[in-house]
Amino acid sequence: MSQIVNSAPVVGIDKGSYYLLGGAIAIAALMVDGVYTSILKKDLPDKLRRTLTHIIIAGLLSIFILPQALHYGFKSYLNAQGYTYCEFNSQQWLHVDSLEYRNDNNCVKE
Repeated sequence: MSQIVNSAPVVGIDKGSYYLLGGAIAIAALMVDGVYTSILKKDLPDKLRRTLTHIIIAGLLSIFILPQALHYGFKSYLNAQGYTYCEFNSQQWLHVDSLEYRNDNNCVKE
């Protein structure tokens, strides 16, 4: 975000971190459940169980939705600001992308 706000000549977007964010949210809710039932040896109250279930579902959904939505938003905004996608400096492994956009016309194969 700071690269975009400061109009840096090179903007890097790591979609993998957004996948991990959704996973971390779901795992954190599962850990609360595990600590509550295993360590405290108490049953979860119904209201807390429903809340944790909603958080887990939201975390799992965000794994699939958040990276794609942010990539589309960043791509649209950066293209409007005059940045171009630099394929040579971008990386992809399976579905995880590390993307680079430049506005200095300096995209060369390194």
